Amino acid sequence: MRWTLTIPDFVPTSVNVLIGCGKGKRHRLKKGDKDVVAFYALATGVPEALGPRLVSVAITSPRGKLPDADNVLKSLLDSLVACRLLIDDDAVHMELGRVTVERGPLRQTVVTLEDLSSAMRTEFLDRKLLVDLLEAVEPLCGQLKAVMSAGPTHERSLLWL
Repeated sequence: MRWTLTIPDFVPTSVNVLIGCGKGKRHRLKKGDKDVVAFYALATGVPEALGPRLVSVAITSPRGKLPDADNVLKSLLDSLVACRLLIDDDAVHMELGRVTVERGPLRQTVVTLEDLSSAMRTEFLDRKLLVDLLEAVEPLCGQLKAVMSAGPTHERSLLWL
């Protein structure tokens, strides 16, 4: 499933700004980012993350200095985790997609969240597990066939299996 949060007139607070201010202001700025993300997530109807998600971000602004993409991700990802739109912002629970910061007609942030199918992520592991299981069961099947074909005299062997 895919959801798009379009947040008008919003650019997440950059790490440079957060580092350059006091603890109280830093807390207020990050809380402001979280509140804005939470509002638009509720308005859009994005459900809580139950598994890993792909996150893509597009930030546009018509004027002013454009922030570095990596500087605005910290506050945005922290906000997504705080709102439970991501389980965590580590490599296990999130994949970072395309991140762009460019000139555009409107000042806005567009966040696209896409559930990563567990089948897509574990398809190889599932196949390997199935092959390993079949290889482990195959000798037992051979033993069972031998006991069954031997007739009723080998009932104890069957119970031993």
